[in-house]
Amino acid sequence: MSSSYFENLIETVIDSSVSNTWDSAVLEWEIDDVIEDEENDSSCVCGKENIRYLFTIRNIENGSTLFPIGSSCIKKFNRDDLNEITSINETLFKLFHAVKANEFISLNGDFFSRNLLKYLLEEGAFEPNQYNKFNGENDYLFMLDMFNKKKEPSVKQKSKIRAIIVASLKPFLEKQLNDKVVTQNSDADFSKRKIISSSQEETSGYGAGSGDIERYEYECICGKGRIIEEHDNIPGFRDHSIYIYCEDCKNKYDLDISSGVRGWKLKKK
Repeated sequence: MSSSYFENLIETVIDSSVSNTWDSAVLEWEIDDVIEDEENDSSCVCGKENIRYLFTIRNIENGSTLFPIGSSCIKKFNRDDLNEITSINETLFKLFHAVKANEFISLNGDFFSRNLLKYLLEEGAFEPNQYNKFNGENDYLFMLDMFNKKKEPSVKQKSKIRAIIVASLKPFLEKQLNDKVVTQNSDADFSKRKIISSSQEETSGYGAGSGDIERYEYECICGKGRIIEEHDNIPGFRDHSIYIYCEDCKNKYDLDISSGVRGWKLKKK
């Protein structure tokens, strides 16, 4: 990473943190979510272009978020816990695509790690069934044992590995990641962001009866602006609107209100 990108990262992170020093500020952040841009058409908050894995990080002290941030920038935080989560998420996407393409998947470092197998166990990926005596942990222990072995699995063991991948891991990955892969022509749904504030004000109206005005303020994707949703529920003067108050996000995303203003979504241009 060039010095200019790193300088941009430091400035962006500190501006959104409670602490005003880099070494302390990096301790305030946790990984909140990740999506994959198959077109490598996105830019990190540091300014680096053509990143594939778009992470959202959230500040545990003040609730601020930064998006999109790439894995290279997360590594600059120099935190083993964040690096582990980053690695697991990237490997999950690689495994997801291989499973969807019906590729032959070996139980090795290309698609698996001990941390990934543990994550899959903790997330309930290993479904209880008659073959694992209705205890998903038995499948986890088998996969871990096969991963740790230095010699090639037997034909029977390979068959069992394949069965676990198809019967348990594939449905889990599809459920978790199907809507987290962004392509140029996809209907990628960034959905509603974190709500910052909301209000409902009663009004006497304009002669046709009383009503109320609802206002909702959301954080935008980059975290530097706001998205404002308003509903004027006044007889004779009903109006519903949604606006992006962030130039960066306005240039990158459109507001989809095909399901109504209350069902708005953000989609990449």
